[in-house]
Amino acid sequence: MKVKNLFTGIISTERADIALALIRQGLCARVDVDPTAPGGGKMPAPQWTVEIIKGFQNQDYLAIRFRQGSRDETYSGAPLELTARAFGREVPEAVAKEYAQQWLASPELRKFLDRQTGPHPENEQAAKELATANDVAKRGKCPRRSPATGLVIPVGF
Repeated sequence: MKVKNLFTGIISTERADIALALIRQGLCARVDVDPTAPGGGKMPAPQWTVEIIKGFQNQDYLAIRFRQGSRDETYSGAPLELTARAFGREVPEAVAKEYAQQWLASPELRKFLDRQTGPHPENEQAAKELATANDVAKRGKCPRRSPATGLVIPVGF
């Protein structure tokens, strides 16, 4: 609750029980939120847009942007996962439909996301190292790992 100190003129926000005690003692007066002030004490309406965002290495990708007050979030991903994962609330049907249409019509705007979930050279290299280590272990000779780098040291070195 907002209260104004009657001696200093300072307006502060206090817990309701403390504010009521200060008002009863005549030390403070209650200050109501001015509905004509910016925001008017209400949360601004959410704004939803479907945008093309420039991402890592200037790669464009499709996203839904959600803005409300100081909150600014984006979602990029499969349209089917949209309501389950995005923003902690239901996305308006018109925005979801527009996003799905643009998603299907523009595969070049999905490449950035596909690369994130697709095969990576690091994963392929790790898979090769694991396969080599498993083969050596089957033959009874376990590979060692370098304490400095964590890489597998081939048997015989």
